[in-house]
Amino acid sequence: LSVPACILGLLPVCNPSTGLYSGACPMESVFLNDINREQGYEGKHIFSIYSKTDQWVGYSVCYRLVLYNEKPTVKKKRLLQITTQVPGQHGEKVYENKNHDQTFQDSYEVQRQMVLTHNVV
Repeated sequence: LSVPACILGLLPVCNPSTGLYSGACPMESVFLNDINREQGYEGKHIFSIYSKTDQWVGYSVCYRLVLYNEKPTVKKKRLLQITTQVPGQHGEKVYENKNHDQTFQDSYEVQRQMVLTHNVV
């Protein structure tokens, strides 16, 4: 699995305040916390495209704890937090072995279909 380049916060784009800092779990930048606090404002149809081997974004940051109901009790479950998933997304395209540039360059038709038909191909 790939480690996110912004985990250390050394680059300006990765700073802990206004950057994409994905840092030490569960800490993220103020910016990421702000945009992930509310769901659905991005658009009517929300999709993610990413690779499990992206050398810049990485694949996972940490685990997050979620609660779910299983009668008669509420249980806790640890789920892998995928770096580029958007809360409330409607679909995603996951590549197994592409780097950051390949993911961008090779996903043109996927992006086009997401915009035109709201489907993942």
